[in-house]
Amino acid sequence: MTSALVDKYQKKIREANQTRIRVEELYSRRELLERDVLAVYEGLFLRAVVGFEDLLEQVFFTVLLGKTSKRNWGSRIKGSNPVLRKCVMEEKDYLSWLPIQQTVKRAKTYLCSGRPFSEIDVSQKNNLAQVLTIRHAIAHSSKSALQKFRSNVIGSTNIPRHERNPARFLRGFGNANITRYEVYVQNLGGIANCFRSS
Repeated sequence: MTSALVDKYQKKIREANQTRIRVEELYSRRELLERDVLAVYEGLFLRAVVGFEDLLEQVFFTVLLGKTSKRNWGSRIKGSNPVLRKCVMEEKDYLSWLPIQQTVKRAKTYLCSGRPFSEIDVSQKNNLAQVLTIRHAIAHSSKSALQKFRSNVIGSTNIPRHERNPARFLRGFGNANITRYEVYVQNLGGIANCFRSS
């Protein structure tokens, strides 16, 4: 069942990338302003991150409720759907799934060996930390959020001065011939593969 959730998320990010490509084509034909393009990059990135958080929650509850075929994935506690949800939610209206350490800690409490979340490796956790920093810089755009973006994402990397804000950074090209937006979103899709149950 979790594989279907992963497929659905990966389809959404592929469709979002098609939107990004169409926007770039419109910009190249001078049918859009750069500020419009940058707003699209921000929006698509936020959508990819929110979708990933939603995936984390769906996978967590799917495993918790025993609706997966993976033998070593399962719940450490038993009960009906409403009882288990109430236990995990702890009287909160919603749960935070990022930073990923929160999800891993929650999984280790409620799921057998914390799987599949405990199987996310260090490089994937580091990538998710950067994704979250970029998301905060876009969503909050406070001085503090932008400073964290510059120190934790850009760091000492040699990036053109005009790419030192989140939208232009995402639109810029890294080492490969693809945008940083594509790199980060492809990485999210790759991490999502850790949650496949079949």
